[in-house]
Amino acid sequence: MEQMKIYPYIIDEKRMSGYYEILLDNKFKLAEYNKKKNSETYEYFLPETRNYVLWTFNLGENECTTSTEFNKMTNDLKACTCGNYYCNIFEKENSIVICFETGICFAISDDEKEIKKIKKYEQTIDLEKINLRKEKYYAIPEEINKEGINVNNPRLIAYVIQLYKQVYLNKIQKEMQSEENFERSRSSFVKFTEKIFNLDETDKEEEKNLIENWKKELKLEETYIKVDNQFDLLYKNNKLNYNNDLVKFSIALFIVAIILGIINLWSML
Repeated sequence: MEQMKIYPYIIDEKRMSGYYEILLDNKFKLAEYNKKKNSETYEYFLPETRNYVLWTFNLGENECTTSTEFNKMTNDLKACTCGNYYCNIFEKENSIVICFETGICFAISDDEKEIKKIKKYEQTIDLEKINLRKEKYYAIPEEINKEGINVNNPRLIAYVIQLYKQVYLNKIQKEMQSEENFERSRSSFVKFTEKIFNLDETDKEEEKNLIENWKKELKLEETYIKVDNQFDLLYKNNKLNYNNDLVKFSIALFIVAIILGIINLWSML
């Protein structure tokens, strides 16, 4: 039997609700979490991370929709609801799909046919466009494997969050090269830094050390610094270009004013 692997892929972020509907139509179910039934997962994550990544813990509490009401919805309405949240986790038999609002998704399975179905979508963005190989996958660390690969394994979710950071940094690094998208990319990067990159996933010392090891293996800190430095450089260049354009415009306006003044003076003589 094939080993479980984690496959990254990217969906157009504007099409996420549509993609969620496709998953639901293909018999995937949204993973729902309960504080009592999933107490280990609940206690593992700190509140902010839990709210961003595991929003279904809040079904029936902070939301108008209860779990029962959600499951009575048609797939298109379920998909729209999921589209309002930063992260959604789906499961079907031996496969898991974890998607973030930025369009970055991860399929976890030992079934290559299922992986192809999951990734077969007309709005899928080629990984090579952000400098990752099409066939890229991540092996699951042994410390996660021994706990069982399922949506109730908090280490698996914590590891996917680190993978998300890595893929996102590659994605944003590519996007910021476009001058017309620069401001939008910079705003997204700031949000990512505040809401995801700088957040501690857990306060359990053993787990914090484990996550730090994953971060080092994935070279997250050095990649982040590289992207941050590139943003600063591009921002300074853009600002310099803007100032140069402003000076040129001011000079042109001054010359026009002089010419008009001369014309007016000539007409008075």
